[in-house]
Amino acid sequence: MRLKVSLIIPTYNTGTRVAHIAEWLSVQSMPMHDYEVIFVDDGSTDATVQHLNETFSSRPNTRIVEITNSGWPSRPRNVGIQNALGEYVVFVDHDDELYPDGMRRAYEYASAVQADVLNAKESNSKIASWAMDLYGANKEDASDQSSPHPLAPMNPHKLYRREFLVENGIRFKEGRRVLYEDNLFNISCFGHNPKIAVMADTPFYHWVRNGEETGTSSFRKSSDEFWGAIRSVLKHAEYMLSAPDQAEKLAVMRLYQHRLRIAGYFKPGWNKKSRERVEHDLSHIRDLVRDHLPEELDARLPMPLRAKMFLFREGNLDALERLSEWDRTLIGQNRLVASNLSTAGELEIEVETSWRDNEGNGPRVIPQADRLIRDLPDHLRSALPTELIDVTADVNALDVRVGIRNDKSFVTWCLPTEAQTVETGIGQAGNEIVVRTRSNFNVHSAAVGHKLDEALWNINAYTSLFEQRQQRQARTSLKTRAISSSNSPAVLEVKKQRAALDTRPRALRAYLKSLATEANARKQAGKWYLTISFARSGVVDRVLVGAARSNFATAKIARLARDHIFMRRVLRLISGARWRTLPASEQSPTIQFRSVLSPRGRHVIIFVDGAPKITDVVVR
Repeated sequence: MRLKVSLIIPTYNTGTRVAHIAEWLSVQSMPMHDYEVIFVDDGSTDATVQHLNETFSSRPNTRIVEITNSGWPSRPRNVGIQNALGEYVVFVDHDDELYPDGMRRAYEYASAVQADVLNAKESNSKIASWAMDLYGANKEDASDQSSPHPLAPMNPHKLYRREFLVENGIRFKEGRRVLYEDNLFNISCFGHNPKIAVMADTPFYHWVRNGEETGTSSFRKSSDEFWGAIRSVLKHAEYMLSAPDQAEKLAVMRLYQHRLRIAGYFKPGWNKKSRERVEHDLSHIRDLVRDHLPEELDARLPMPLRAKMFLFREGNLDALERLSEWDRTLIGQNRLVASNLSTAGELEIEVETSWRDNEGNGPRVIPQADRLIRDLPDHLRSALPTELIDVTADVNALDVRVGIRNDKSFVTWCLPTEAQTVETGIGQAGNEIVVRTRSNFNVHSAAVGHKLDEALWNINAYTSLFEQRQQRQARTSLKTRAISSSNSPAVLEVKKQRAALDTRPRALRAYLKSLATEANARKQAGKWYLTISFARSGVVDRVLVGAARSNFATAKIARLARDHIFMRRVLRLISGARWRTLPASEQSPTIQFRSVLSPRGRHVIIFVDGAPKITDVVVR
């Protein structure tokens, strides 16, 4: 039987980190007989090969190939492709990992839709917003998608059908230092018109960022080397996408490099390097713009970058420097302002987002009639055409989504948006853009329709304004409390004003034990009527009321309430009980209880919206 997947893992002086590879391989849900692991060691000078042999000698699906040092991952990957027996190949860096169900689910989806390339959900341990604009939903065929690019991020952490690579002679460019070899590889794939699918509903690849220098960052130290690599990428795109029917694909590839590295070069502080380095960089950029980036491509950039490219093409570097200083980086600041149970029993989360620069100022945008205009000094306003200071379309295209991020695995999800309002005007920080976003949290469907892992999930918000994408944790003044329902059992945990949702059973158990528990029983006409209240500060999170055939003492009911996480479990332990579950809201309490003494005993009266709904519950 043919293998489904070949994992290709280049190693070089990996050393004892081999043990970590063994750890994540050991928890893969795909059966071992369905995949193989090919380690290609690039001439390590330490004991890496010895560690590989000792660790994997007992695993029949593992092969170790040794090659002479090539100085870059390209040749080891090519050797892996040559030796692979799987239907699909996956390239894994030696310090990264696959999530437990990632490989099984990725192969299942890729083979079902007959994809040549599967771009599966990748997480980045340092960047919460990593590719979140792409991984919103599964897409059986995203080949013609232009924004976001269907192969972005342009790394090789994807599933590639081996036959597609072999038939088209697609390989990584080899050499001792080949910057953006992954971009070149993906452009080669793109040029052969593959069917590209996107899998967003299952975590696949974890890019582990441990603070070590990457190949890309090492190249940035040399201006000639870096810009030469960008030119190679653009030239390769033009070569591979030269057919008339590939014009849009070529534009998409050019735009990807333009936004990130050409127009993207002019970030605040770009001119703070040495004057010699800046002049050298600008010389390279002039040549790249002249040779590879037609002016009509600028129209597809966000307006702030369009304005900078206009000044650059005009040769007005003085105004470009002044505009870059005026254009400070905006940081999305998120605040959890409400968390309630909806009438459907789901948790509603409301987050307020505004943007500030490092000095606390809001966006430099002012309303003018029905438009939003950049608030620029006169000397900059006069240097730009009127259409390049109108950012109405960019603000209308802003994207804010409530998100959650696993604090251990770094998997990030965006929750479905139920309602959103956008306000612009003058506030405490000057010009303001404020977005309020309400989303529903359901533990059974929050992961793009799938159940969430039991974990601590930090609440954040994905924000994109002028295509500045961030995903920062939400702060809040709310207090820790249970906000569970039968659909979404969770505890809102607040530490140092940072909000998180804890879906682990132990967290729910610990929280319920901290509540003031009311449990009352009364026998009437041969039946026992029970009321169990989980309350804090007089506001009931959940009330269970019903009748039971058995005689349960109040103390026993209280013990049941403490010892069981989900309140419905209490019901299952009481044979024949019929119960009603009444939700409550913290901000506008709909349920309250009151204990009242009377000649007949102590009554517990439960109020719903201020009106008594259940009375005459007596404890003798």
